[in-house]
Amino acid sequence: MKCPFCSNSETQVMDSRVSENGDSVKRRRKCVSCEKRFSTFETVEIKMPSVIKISGAREEFSLEKIQNGFSKALYRRPVNSSDIDLSISNIHNSIYNLGKREVNSNYIGQLVMNELMKLDKVAYIRFASVYKDFKDIDDFGTEINNIKSQDWEKLFNKDEKKYMRMVLNLAKKGLYSSMPNPRVGCVIVKNKQILSEGWHVKPGDDHAEIVALKKCKKKNQRSYNVCKFRTL
Repeated sequence: MKCPFCSNSETQVMDSRVSENGDSVKRRRKCVSCEKRFSTFETVEIKMPSVIKISGAREEFSLEKIQNGFSKALYRRPVNSSDIDLSISNIHNSIYNLGKREVNSNYIGQLVMNELMKLDKVAYIRFASVYKDFKDIDDFGTEINNIKSQDWEKLFNKDEKKYMRMVLNLAKKGLYSSMPNPRVGCVIVKNKQILSEGWHVKPGDDHAEIVALKKCKKKNQRSYNVCKFRTL
């Protein structure tokens, strides 16, 4: 290690300390010639794969580009900086752990979209509109519907989805007769058994859940500790 003061190549290590997170070492050195002291830091050099662009050209991996993409997508969005740093770190680690010499830019773009989806859906749409090259408002609508579809899949389990589809079909029965009131369907379930169902027929009639509860009473079925599914 050359001395920064006299350029002498002989120096002595006087002290070494590992950083708190363990990813670097600070060494205090002394020049044998001029006897001045200085500090150096040692870190692990990570070789990231080259990036293959859509055009076929190769370029060095740039974490700064990913950070800039996050910054633009998350502009004025209520997301903690620590969560952003964690997402970027996840992307970096995913690419490094591939153990490949080259990686496709599409793969990196998909990683970015996956992380943005977790952080903020508005930021995801912003990024996707550029990354997927949206042409018009219909492209935005299609992507938003895809997000809603994914939310539906995460929100309900298999049985709950079945009950919610039943509720939606019941609500459709009041498509015209319930106006101007909203179309509402209801299913009452206990221990995965459907006790009753109902829908709002027309203004002035009982609401869907009241219809379903009355049916439970007629069947002498107890309506406590039950799960009620309805559209509104």
